[in-house]
Amino acid sequence: MNRLLPAVAVVVAVAVLAALGWLLLAGGPAPAPPGRPLPAPARPRVEPPEFVPASPVPAGEDPPPKPEKEPPLPPGAYPWEVPGWWREVDRKFRDREIVGEFDESVPVREILDFVAKEVGFPVRTGPELKEWSEESRIALPATHAPARAVLEALASRTNVEIVLTADALLLHQRGKAPDDPVTRAGRVQWAILEAEERHAGKRPPDGAAEELAASAEKIGFEGVPLREAARRLGEDLGIPVYMDAPLWNVNPAVTLPEGERPLSKVLDAMTAPWGAAWDVTPRRIVLFKPVK
Repeated sequence: MNRLLPAVAVVVAVAVLAALGWLLLAGGPAPAPPGRPLPAPARPRVEPPEFVPASPVPAGEDPPPKPEKEPPLPPGAYPWEVPGWWREVDRKFRDREIVGEFDESVPVREILDFVAKEVGFPVRTGPELKEWSEESRIALPATHAPARAVLEALASRTNVEIVLTADALLLHQRGKAPDDPVTRAGRVQWAILEAEERHAGKRPPDGAAEELAASAEKIGFEGVPLREAARRLGEDLGIPVYMDAPLWNVNPAVTLPEGERPLSKVLDAMTAPWGAAWDVTPRRIVLFKPVK
């Protein structure tokens, strides 16, 4: 028994050395000392994305909408001035005579196309009236009149408003036209031109307008600037009161004793002292200096 002990010790020692050699050959990391965590592996660097400039709007597509907020006008500036192109295009429709007759077999779309061809400027409807223009038929009597008068005759028989843009003359359903500075200014300038033509005898009187001018109005002013007087009168009547640039810029003081009188007398007090005139329709009032 005592002879076997050295042999057993040798076998155990060999086994221990073999186990240690196997661990070294396996390449496993040595355990971390207590209380010291292994360092975190390094993270790969992420490069920022390459800057790509905004691409231009492809041809045929609408540009992104502009901010809705309009820049304020300078204090006292005339709010209804139109750009130069507006007057040039408007003059085309007033100078070009249209000769023709349209019976009830002709769609409105064809009337607009005919006027556009004669004037040399596009005439079409807004999207809300596209179907109406293709299906509706309105007879217009034989005419020899400016293109503008033909379109006005068409608009007066429907709930349509004429709007002039840089690209086309558009017919919009009343109340559906875009609310932008050029549209608003164009509406006022057309009202002023209409008033000047009626004052010059180029337009017939309006029966409904004469009735409104004769209606009683109770209002008074004591040295009130014309712009403010026009605003008050418009609020009282529920219709806008426009004026041309000369009257706007002068802005004279208006005096009228408080009391009830025909609307025509109120308008006389607001215009006559300065050589101005007025024109009234159920939709608006215009104060203007007649063209000499």
